[in-house]
Amino acid sequence: MSSSLQHSLEHSFTAYARHTAILAGSTAVSYEQLSRTAANIAAGLAQQEIPALTFIGVTATSRIDYIYAFTGILKGRYVYVPIDPRLPVLRVQQMVSKLKIRHLVADRTALDTIYQDRAAFREICFHELDTLKISAASAMPNPVFSEDDPAYVYFTSGSTGEAKAVLGRNGSLLHFIQWELQNFHIDHTVRVSQFVHPGFDAWMRDILVPLFAGGTICIHPSIDSGVYEQELTAWLNDTGIGLIHCVPSFFRLVNHSRLQSSDYPALRYVLLSGEHMAPQYLENWYRLFGNRIQLVNLYGTTETTLIRTWYPIQPEDVQRSRIPAGKPIADTEILLLDAQGQACEAGATGEIYISTPYMTYGYYSDEQQQQERFLPHPFDAGKPWAYRTGDLGRWLPDGNLDILGRKDKQVKIRGIRVNLQEIENAMLRHPDVKEVVVMAPEMAPGEQSLQAYYVPGRELLPESLRTFLQSVLPPYLVPGSLMSLSHFPLLPNGKINLNALPAPESTTPEGSEAPGNHVEEVLRKIWAELLHLSPEKISTDINFFQLGGNSIQVLQFLSRALEMTGYRIPLEKFLRMPTIRACAGMMAPEILNGEDTLRPAPAKSGYVLTENQEHIFFDCYKHPSSTAYNMISIVDIVGEISGEEITTLLQKLIARHEMFRTSFHIADNGSAYQVVHPEVTFAVVEEQVEDDKLQQAIRACIKPFELDKAPLIRAFMIRAGRDKSVLLLDIHHLLTDAVSMRIMERELKQIYRGVPLTPLTLHYKDYAEWLHQPVQQQLLQEQQRYWLHQYQALPAPLALPMDEERPAAKSYEGAIYRFECDAVFAEKLNSFARTQQVTLFTLLLTCYYILLQKLGATSDIVVGIPAARRSHPATGSMMGLFVGELALRVSSSPDQDFRTFLHVVHTTLIDAYKHQDFQYRQLLQQLDLPPAAPRNPLFDVWFAFQQVDQSEVVLSEQLKFVKHINNNTVALFDLLLRGYEIDGQIEFRFEYYRKIFREERIALFAGYYLDILEQVLANDRVSLHQIRLQGQENMV
Repeated sequence: MSSSLQHSLEHSFTAYARHTAILAGSTAVSYEQLSRTAANIAAGLAQQEIPALTFIGVTATSRIDYIYAFTGILKGRYVYVPIDPRLPVLRVQQMVSKLKIRHLVADRTALDTIYQDRAAFREICFHELDTLKISAASAMPNPVFSEDDPAYVYFTSGSTGEAKAVLGRNGSLLHFIQWELQNFHIDHTVRVSQFVHPGFDAWMRDILVPLFAGGTICIHPSIDSGVYEQELTAWLNDTGIGLIHCVPSFFRLVNHSRLQSSDYPALRYVLLSGEHMAPQYLENWYRLFGNRIQLVNLYGTTETTLIRTWYPIQPEDVQRSRIPAGKPIADTEILLLDAQGQACEAGATGEIYISTPYMTYGYYSDEQQQQERFLPHPFDAGKPWAYRTGDLGRWLPDGNLDILGRKDKQVKIRGIRVNLQEIENAMLRHPDVKEVVVMAPEMAPGEQSLQAYYVPGRELLPESLRTFLQSVLPPYLVPGSLMSLSHFPLLPNGKINLNALPAPESTTPEGSEAPGNHVEEVLRKIWAELLHLSPEKISTDINFFQLGGNSIQVLQFLSRALEMTGYRIPLEKFLRMPTIRACAGMMAPEILNGEDTLRPAPAKSGYVLTENQEHIFFDCYKHPSSTAYNMISIVDIVGEISGEEITTLLQKLIARHEMFRTSFHIADNGSAYQVVHPEVTFAVVEEQVEDDKLQQAIRACIKPFELDKAPLIRAFMIRAGRDKSVLLLDIHHLLTDAVSMRIMERELKQIYRGVPLTPLTLHYKDYAEWLHQPVQQQLLQEQQRYWLHQYQALPAPLALPMDEERPAAKSYEGAIYRFECDAVFAEKLNSFARTQQVTLFTLLLTCYYILLQKLGATSDIVVGIPAARRSHPATGSMMGLFVGELALRVSSSPDQDFRTFLHVVHTTLIDAYKHQDFQYRQLLQQLDLPPAAPRNPLFDVWFAFQQVDQSEVVLSEQLKFVKHINNNTVALFDLLLRGYEIDGQIEFRFEYYRKIFREERIALFAGYYLDILEQVLANDRVSLHQIRLQGQENMV
């Protein structure tokens, strides 16, 4: 067994080098890449001659960067101190001063924006994280690690207004992580969601549990900007999350009312900690999932190293008044003492003391608190000391611990320890505040909210006081409700009568602003349910937070608003204008009147096609022998499964999704329509070939489809030699897109595992009919104006240097040229993108524009890019062809520097995605540019980028499908640059029209592109005209 955190990490770095350690949106980081970056950071700090066990502050805007910094600081034998960049500067100064921090690691954004006042931190040496990540690891010393090393510092709320610093011990953290791994049988297949913010100690559990096991840390791309319930569920499903750590408040986003029994197919455990879990909120969960997913209640404190008791929740526990905290984990003793310091009998209330040899070192530089809280064992001097928690509890008859509350003014709000006295002291620092009271009443079972009352010395509006508190307190300590009173109600003994304080609800002007339309009524009802208020008490112009709303309830509101109205209220807009009227004002009139609803289409013999389908259908009609629109998936079968079993699996999918039973036809008037068949015949074709004939057999399987004969899906199981089996799936593009293929993968796994699937009420034909409704056509008219404005004047065709004359008719004969960026360079690109707050897609696309500008000698370029086009929430799990093409037009000037141009592309992308539902073909019609061979009217170049994070479809422990990257050589465009991020590297390929290009020229293009990437990383302020293509002057 490992003796330190570092030894466990090094074991994983070596044993799982090629496995994915971190998955965040389009970014995948392998263990090898994480190890190398951590070593670089450790070496970079060592080069500064920083002594071992020095406190190193870390502040960043990327969760991945926090992981890099944490592992690098551990590797260098320093002490990790996370500092949330969202904290007020005064709070950061307190933390830095208390620990006498002299070294701060920060990303460029934090350096440029958060700490603009360097005078406040003039004694600190700043280390830019991006520079450290590429340090020379050869300079890395070889420190000797000990389980007694201090490893980290986290701050907790304190009554004086100054946060308390808890110094963590290496061996104690290691002990807990090993307990969790062993207790829940966690191995390298686990995928763990990373929900906790890096500013809280539970974050370390999210990181180290998967890393020690060889699993994957999975970060939702919108976790810091707001995630909707439905989106969260889809992400947990698609990502295959097996373990969740979260507080009960956040669990409500996971356990929402629209869940289906087929959700969370890979999930095994949900570990809950940090606050009271109300049993009644679990009824829906157990009704859907039974015992399939184990919920576990945990209890512990930062001072005693994360968690010290655990309780596996059972379905019958929903009948309890409280979920127990359970029994001690290994090497832990729980003591309940009465006021006289004697042990309590079962059922009697006492204060909870925790005794364990795996304690933290306690409060750094706070001797008084240390002596008050960390005490010798009350009954046996030979046992480990005990921590006095301040929590009250009792022993239940079954030996489980029941938490009853606090002795002092501490509470837990959404899992965060909050000292009410700290908030009161902060309020009293305002010169116009005379008296204060802060409370945390339970608005609903397990749901507390901070409410503050104050008596001003002179007029002080709540919003003015809120602004002041935001400058001195972390966001989670600012009360949702601030109420000004002329005086406090008193009891006969002169104390404040807390029961007589008015509820926030009574301050809302009853009926002052009633709903003015259908949506305002819907939104008010949602608020009433979330905030536990009567709808009549909610004015449409009152602030959500004035009514006690919190961050979790914001996300719940946005999710329910999306479901009820079909409109996505942007989080940032809601935070600026958190009123019902403002939310409704963002929506179009047809939504406000309830006219924008996607419903099942009436039954008929034929249904309309979407614009996407029409384009592909008629292109195929003109080229019946082409396989350009065959979507090929090839997987190696690892394990045992028969062709009959695969046939059964796919037949169930075909029966479930109408698209797989759809054929396409031409009416007498020349229009196209689609027919949904009640049944179709389908079976997997099985073949046996010699090893050296496999590729030939695969090529022979790919043939054109007859579009009027369903199903437009084929499957082949090819056995090569004795040991190799390949499954080839060929689906026509009319039926599916990349998102649909992921849905198909997910449902295949569920069918194989026997997980019931939720019946479908809507299908693609319903979506197609809905798109042709007048309401939708009106919305598309607005988007049409945007695109027509982009093409008021048409661009000149891009003239790339070619090797052959363009044929009069396009033949689609393509070829592929591959090249790559290694993991080190890929991390530089990822890091730069994060620093600039753009995606890697945007960065790589921008450099593609520069390449095309240089090759074509023009500054006005149109590149085709894919768009998901699933803006309506009902389409999220629908099988069909949604993806479309956007003609992204970007112009530049030679004097622009690269960073400016990057953000021009970024802004253009965002605007284009906002208007993505207007079809490219419709744009061509409006511009009177009918598609004409041999060129596309607006663009002949394309860019696509994807992160290949799930290269395997795991059906069971004994069976999985290992994917091949598609090597289809059909050329839909002159030049297509496609990128894949795989195991920390970026693999590129140019797919090119070989009738006009030779491989030698494409190889030059690839070299130019990599050279551009290197130049802009070396100097992101380089002017575009200064970027050179080496040897271009010799290119003919």
